[in-house]
Amino acid sequence: MPWLFRKRRANGSSTSTSGEFFSNSALESQSASAANAMTDERYEEILAEIEASQLGRAAWREASMVRGRVNYEWSAEVARLKREGHLEDALALVYECLDASERAVAAYPDLNTVAHWANDAAVILRKMGDVEMEIRLLERITSEFPHLAKLSERLAKARVLEARSHRP
Repeated sequence: MPWLFRKRRANGSSTSTSGEFFSNSALESQSASAANAMTDERYEEILAEIEASQLGRAAWREASMVRGRVNYEWSAEVARLKREGHLEDALALVYECLDASERAVAAYPDLNTVAHWANDAAVILRKMGDVEMEIRLLERITSEFPHLAKLSERLAKARVLEARSHRP
């Protein structure tokens, strides 16, 4: 009997709960055989998914490398640079991490860090007073990744800010 139809008692012995699921033993044995056959097929599918996932993650990690480290490991350094006022250095590092994120998305789309780095770049550009460059960056990113709603909102706000600055 498959393991999922057994219940453990407090004393450690198991008791069958198959009566709750099957009306007779013939049906029980047929269902158990079908469950085992399905498990074997699904097991092969799962192994293939795991192998593809591991290869994808390895490719993602390789594509995400910036200066010998995975791009997300640079977040603290970027924060420090911004805090200390080294905006040009922070922006250069963020651009490298953003490029790496865009490469990595092609290898493993489930691990998408583009929004994080694009937002960091936009924040730094705004602090530097370069709203035009912020808009160009956000337009490019939102055209490639339209599902990034927060960046679309930031783009709309940047456009409003730019329009206000160009009023006579």
